[in-house]
Amino acid sequence: MKIRIKSHPVRGLHRRTSLHTLLALVSLTVVVSSGCGQIAGAVAKTIVQGAARGIARGAARGIARGAARGIARGAARGIARGAVRGIARGTGRIIVRGVVTYAEKRMSCPSCEDPPAEDPPIQGEGKPVPRVPVQVTRVSLLGFSFYTPLEEGWRLVNQSETGISLFKTPLKTSYGNQSFSIRASIGSRGRYSLDPTALKKQRRENFEALEQRPRYSHLRLNSATRKLHRGADCVYTRAAMTDTGVPGHNGKKYTLYVDEVVCIHPLHKEMLVTLTYYERVPPHSKRERSPMRHMAKNLGFHYGGKR
Repeated sequence: MKIRIKSHPVRGLHRRTSLHTLLALVSLTVVVSSGCGQIAGAVAKTIVQGAARGIARGAARGIARGAARGIARGAARGIARGAVRGIARGTGRIIVRGVVTYAEKRMSCPSCEDPPAEDPPIQGEGKPVPRVPVQVTRVSLLGFSFYTPLEEGWRLVNQSETGISLFKTPLKTSYGNQSFSIRASIGSRGRYSLDPTALKKQRRENFEALEQRPRYSHLRLNSATRKLHRGADCVYTRAAMTDTGVPGHNGKKYTLYVDEVVCIHPLHKEMLVTLTYYERVPPHSKRERSPMRHMAKNLGFHYGGKR
């Protein structure tokens, strides 16, 4: 009965290599002891060359295997990182596009695309609108927020996720009613430039277009660029014009004051945030103090959604 012993291939290789090395050394010893110096030198040279070749081959194989493994790991890591970055960027773009689309569907923003030609209603114009008293508080809308004016008498007319309208109790004078209103909204930037200087020029052109209407004349205009919360690029415009077309007071020279802050949303460049304060003053009357500086100073920007 024959018994077969299975040996590990690597261990077998080591045994064969050790045996060959031992035989070479024994042969070399015999040759040297026999006085054959030349043969011994040749054998030694052969052993050295064989060892050098073996080391070189082993090193080359090891380097090749290590390089292959390193390339595979690097490629896997690169693919994983690229996939994560791509998903993150794609998700961010989808969110921004969703905010833009949502805002466009949910609101119309006349102050964004047109000059303030749609005049705020005053007492006696149109149907009465229910008005809710407003306390001094921060109002949060889609993507931005602001503080309501510090003065009393302001009332809420309507509000959505993308816009709000406030009116102040009219001030009665012997020459007519002095009216006040505020609009705040967010909408698509549309044709407006990302460059603050160009945006300022576009807003000035919108106000200048008002003089093409018969009721408006004698426009006085002052505008400047500003940096607000989160480094938002904004344009602050102050305008005043004569208004002779107030319903029920045709021919009377009212003065319409408009203070406006328009900002490119710093987190959603496709969006434009607009704060506008209107005050229509009858003849021989003085305007009230504008709340726009307080509102603009406390204007805040955040990612889509309310806070």
